[in-house]
Amino acid sequence: MIITNRFGLPSAIVAALQNDNYDKGHAHFSATELLDPPRLAALKEKHADALETDASEMIYALLGKLMHGLLESAEGEQDRVENRLFAEIDETQISGQFDRVSIRGATLQDYKFMSIWEQVYGLKPEKIAQLNIYNWLAVKNGYHNIKNLEIVAIFRDWSKRQAKIGKHPPAQVQRIKVEMWPIEKTEQFILERIRLHRAARAGQLPECSNEERWAKPDVWAVMKPGRKSALKLLNEKPDGATIASYGGTHAEHRPAESIRCEDYCIVSEFCEQFKKSKAEV
Repeated sequence: MIITNRFGLPSAIVAALQNDNYDKGHAHFSATELLDPPRLAALKEKHADALETDASEMIYALLGKLMHGLLESAEGEQDRVENRLFAEIDETQISGQFDRVSIRGATLQDYKFMSIWEQVYGLKPEKIAQLNIYNWLAVKNGYHNIKNLEIVAIFRDWSKRQAKIGKHPPAQVQRIKVEMWPIEKTEQFILERIRLHRAARAGQLPECSNEERWAKPDVWAVMKPGRKSALKLLNEKPDGATIASYGGTHAEHRPAESIRCEDYCIVSEFCEQFKKSKAEV
């Protein structure tokens, strides 16, 4: 992948991003690859030499690398840090690298820079699945005492002022417990993801779901002067009486959009599903 520098970031930052030492080993899939939308993953593989992204869009990836470096230097006698594990299922090699296992506390941890809203509204399903895949890998590699899964969340949009009034957690770092699935459930999940990715790699590209596209529906926002946020979001255009019933004065149309496709998908220019959705607008 080509990394550009359209905004003139310091060369040291660009070099750090280019010197990516990530290696999933001899695995067919990493845990994170299994969780990618199959369509996106297949297009990334097909167009790997033509893909490019700007260094300015990779800052969180850089922060993640820095965090992992700090963890490696902080391993204690009762911890195992940054281990890449491998296991085979259905003649497919899977790998994954958790951040830390506390032997004494029997807890597998993953450190993540994330939005405060996931603490408010709940973790995204893929984060829960990722931790359970790590646990499956750990069990397959002899870690039989793990009883807890947790994410150590570092909130990038945390505000001390908002914390004072109770809208944000009291600290910027929170330990969030993750539901631990039975190993049998995790294996069934992995097998289904392998099936979908194999089909996509063979050319049977499934369409990305609304969840995978981070899609927002077509809505009408009931508004009033002096307020930036909507009083109410409605699926149909409201009449005057409906607007007034919510205390508004007018309604704004907010067209449907797929946030990931529009702003964050690295293969959107090669995606026929995205091109079709743009043509239909």
